[in-house]
Amino acid sequence: MHLLAQRDGKWGYVNVYEGTEIAFEFEQATHFSEGLAAVKKDGRIGWIDETGELVIPLEYEHSAMLSLSELSFCGGLAAAIRGGKMGCIDRHGRPVLDFAYKRVRLSGENHIVIETEKGWGLVDRFGGMAVEPVYSYLAAPKEGLVQAGDGHRYGFLTPTGEVAIELTYKWAEDFSEGLAPVSDPDTHTNAGYGQFGYINRDGDLAIGYGWDWTFAYCDGIAMVMEAPTPQERRYGFIDRKGQPVVDVIYERGAFRHGLLWLKREGRCGVLTSSAAEVLPFEYDSLISSATGLVAAKRDSRWGLIDLKGRVLVDFSFDDAKSFGGGVWPVRRDGLWGLVDQHGDLVTPFEYQWMAPPARRK
Repeated sequence: MHLLAQRDGKWGYVNVYEGTEIAFEFEQATHFSEGLAAVKKDGRIGWIDETGELVIPLEYEHSAMLSLSELSFCGGLAAAIRGGKMGCIDRHGRPVLDFAYKRVRLSGENHIVIETEKGWGLVDRFGGMAVEPVYSYLAAPKEGLVQAGDGHRYGFLTPTGEVAIELTYKWAEDFSEGLAPVSDPDTHTNAGYGQFGYINRDGDLAIGYGWDWTFAYCDGIAMVMEAPTPQERRYGFIDRKGQPVVDVIYERGAFRHGLLWLKREGRCGVLTSSAAEVLPFEYDSLISSATGLVAAKRDSRWGLIDLKGRVLVDFSFDDAKSFGGGVWPVRRDGLWGLVDQHGDLVTPFEYQWMAPPARRK
């Protein structure tokens, strides 16, 4: 496992299990994706493998308007810039999509979102036009439908460009588990849009308008938000019938690893999806992980606990990220290092920044 880190102003990688490094020589770098990572050196972009070998030469351009993470490999392809235009290359650096676009976004569903001077469209992996670039907004296909906007209203297309659900909503989000959040065009809320509900794939309103924002479903649960004032936000969760799982009273919320991670009156805690308490609301901050180990902040210091609240590593660090892969990135006296779940040192505290291990749902 390679963790992205920064030392002496340069970026490189720490191989956690072998105790080795990929040279800290890059101006910028991304996480590894599909075994390759985009790196920037001498102002040019290339890709390295997990041994540190430059397998795609430093011959591509970078744009200040573009996050380097947007050049990560996805489905065997990566976006790249040449001559001021974006296209796509394969793992061998061979052009797959012509360098002819203002913007390119990969989806992993055999389609590529492109932006031209006329607008956003969709092409297949061989550059064949699927949706003409005439839209002000276009998302990658999700569950077989494409979220689209014409500058005024939003709806959904098929991946071949036919209108599947009319563009009649003030806003829309991608489908998840057969439902998509949509905003009523005839109302206005403190969140800046109309009231939100959910439609099904036929375009029928499956859960009526009633919130100031709604979010994607995951394992049958979705987060919803209300905005009592333009500055205030309150979060809760509903089931697939729109019934409350927990009330809309929380300052922050997330559904991760089958649990509800919530903030109430400035304190963080964890509930089950049936609203039973897992961790009490007594922490300044909590960071979940797929391992069941939790980075917790209390009295301005970070420690590591389990889901029973037992302290595994004392609250002694200035900052921390999520635990994963047997290691925990933590900061002490301004520098980052790695410890294990017992608090034993894995790498020294010598990094200016360190990424968390890759997060799983």
